[in-house]
Amino acid sequence: MAPAGAAPPRRIIWDLGVRAFHWLVVALIVAAWWSYRSDLMVWHRRIGYAIAAMLAFRVFWGFVGSAPARFSNFVRSPADVARYLRGRIPGGVGHNPAGGWSVLALLATLAVLVVTGLLGVTQEGDSGRIASGVPFDWSRTATHLHALAFDALLALVGLHLVAVLIHQLLGHDLVRPMFSGRKRLEADVEGPTLPPPWPGLMGAALALVAYIALAVVDGG
Repeated sequence: MAPAGAAPPRRIIWDLGVRAFHWLVVALIVAAWWSYRSDLMVWHRRIGYAIAAMLAFRVFWGFVGSAPARFSNFVRSPADVARYLRGRIPGGVGHNPAGGWSVLALLATLAVLVVTGLLGVTQEGDSGRIASGVPFDWSRTATHLHALAFDALLALVGLHLVAVLIHQLLGHDLVRPMFSGRKRLEADVEGPTLPPPWPGLMGAALALVAYIALAVVDGG
């Protein structure tokens, strides 16, 4: 037991699947923006396929990962969100009720980016993986929605960073746990149990299959 007045010990709250998804998607979003700005559309498509693969993993992990990673744990009712924002209920071990909805919004926006990217066609003739299967007007609309979805993603990321900064200023460290997986928890708070290795391997295999289905068939 920790001495009186000592900081509580750090215990694991974010499993490797959550942390890997978080930082890989951050890197892929930056790479997608860079490849587009550099007119490297072949790489832009490949990066999009990788984002789609990561989304497949995250949806899978939202059902089989550790408790803080599961949708059933962090997707709370609007009433719970309101009570949390008024300080009437605690935030919990993982995502707080408001943060859980922000995660869903980010995942949904990434999904829209992937789908519209697959359907879209640019004025230069670069087309998505399944653009040939829909009318041209649909593809042009998808391209427009793709740009809007990226703007929405930037707005959501900005809000996320502001929320993280506010929590840091209030003394709630959110950044370090997303690297190490560990967070200080009071002794009477039960930490999550990590899943066995096999669900992670299944999730990685699912992501690989999703990438191959998109990239290799496309000649990438």
